[in-house]
Amino acid sequence: MEFKHKRSRINEYDTKNMKRNYLEAIFIKEGKHRFVCTILVDGVLTECYVSSSSKLSNYVKLENEKVLVLKNEDDKLRTRFTLEAAIIGSQHLYLNFNNTNYLYREYLLSIGYDERIIQRETLVNGLVKTDFFIGNTDCIEVKSLLSIEKYILFPDKSSKRIGNQLKQYIKLLQIGTPVTFAFVAMSKHTTYLKWSNYDIKNEFIKAINLGLKIEVFSVIYKKNSFKLIKNDILRNHITANL
Repeated sequence: MEFKHKRSRINEYDTKNMKRNYLEAIFIKEGKHRFVCTILVDGVLTECYVSSSSKLSNYVKLENEKVLVLKNEDDKLRTRFTLEAAIIGSQHLYLNFNNTNYLYREYLLSIGYDERIIQRETLVNGLVKTDFFIGNTDCIEVKSLLSIEKYILFPDKSSKRIGNQLKQYIKLLQIGTPVTFAFVAMSKHTTYLKWSNYDIKNEFIKAINLGLKIEVFSVIYKKNSFKLIKNDILRNHITANL
């Protein structure tokens, strides 16, 4: 499952260290619309916001599973909480897709990037709006991958959009603009990728031959916060099949 990202509706955290005040709840059921679910928190049934472009039940069964939620500070929002992650067995499955780009930004800062050169959602050369534009020279596109299994099917239902993006990034590569695709597995247990669309795969091969770089990460939960770590096993599997 691959998602694009919007600005987060959560502000009950410090973007410097991503520490958040999580509450544990039980996932009861999905709502009629994909952006809403029902949870049981502190013994009370309540609606919860889901930052997903598709119903999560298409990919993972969450009914009666423990979840982590965040309280929304804005009283004008329809829901009091936002779904952050599911606790399934021994693993935390990250589900707040609006915040994946924030996790990636924190990764960039952690490896020494100056926040003054990190631009978000920038239209480059009138061709494509890139997730990150670094120092007015480098494009970084972040793709979130959702699977509870060891493998992920890619791309999902958004093949047309990804195909169009790749064509524009290829144009940028052809004129010498550095481009990186950063794949983010929402579970640390995801270790290999299956291509569901060979036209998209061939576009990636073309882009790599022009200099496209591939980075791969997993979201992990540690000390009451989520962060990105490199997933070299998944990266090696992706690049070996391109």
